Parts: sequence; C-alpha cells; structure tokens
Amino acid sequence: MKKYNPLILKESITNANDLASMLQKEILHIFPHSGVIAKFSANLYPSITVWFMLAKDRSETSNGIVQNDIAYQTLSIHGRGSEIDKEGTLPNVLTIENNSNAFTVKPTVAYMAYSHITVPFRKTSGSPEKIIEYTKKYFMLFKKMLQDHRSDIPEDHLKLIGKKF
Repeated sequence: MKKYNPLILKESITNANDLASMLQKEILHIFPHSGVIAKFSANLYPSITVWFMLAKDRSETSNGIVQNDIAYQTLSIHGRGSEIDKEGTLPNVLTIENNSNAFTVKPTVAYMAYSHITVPFRKTSGSPEKIIEYTKKYFMLFKKMLQDHRSDIPEDHLKLIGKKF
C-alpha cells in the first residue's frame, strides 16, 4: 500500500473541479472504505457538492437506499460575496455548509426507531485551502466520535461499522 502524502499545495486552488477532487481524496483518506462523491455543478447555482456515506455503495445500506446510511451527509461549497462562475473559477472566499452533521444511534426514547449524535460543524468561510483543512478536521472528528460511540450504534448497523474501522 502506498504511503499517504498529505496535500501539499504549491499554488492556490483556482478551479472548482480541482477543489472537488482534492476534497474527495482527503475524505477517502480518512474513510477509505466509504462512499464519497464530490462534484462541481453549474446548473442553477454554481457550487460544489460533497456526498458522504459510511457505506461503500447502496448494497451496504438498509433497503439499498443511500439516505438510510447511518452517517449520510451532504456538504455544499459556494462563493461568498462573489460566486463560482460557470467555468468553475473560484472566488477568493468560499463558504462550506453541512446539511446533516450527525450519525444514527440507538433510540433515547422508547417510541423512536433511532436517535442521532451531532458532530460539531460550523458554517465556515475562507480560501479553498482553508475549506480543505476544515473538511479534513471535521471528518477526523466525525470518525473519532463514531469510534467513541460504537456501543450506541444500533445492532443492525454494527456490521457496517466493523467493516469501516
């Protein structure tokens, strides 16, 4: 297995496709057996979207539904002040947001199927390099919290957790 070389930037990142690729590589370094897709889209609103799931693919999720993954998340990266243009040229300042910074655990009340533990994530703005560093720190914390709360993971999801760590 090749030794991982941390991201070394000799130049600043100026293209959205390059940033998406770097984010995907950084997350896959932390969760090498999980599913990560990062892509730039210029459809309605030019932005980068990162989809993360603990499962490698649909076959590892409940009923083959990606959103049933215990750690499914979508991160959105967009311009702040000025936007990413249609060709993918990045502005100097970007903002990253997370729609679900939690993972599924056993219910804390009897009438619920599951509960969630929230992993701290703050909407952050900065250079593309800062966005990469923040994303990396977040996913390292996310992994640590998953490991720390392993006993709280529902029985039907423990097999998946076992494959990932």
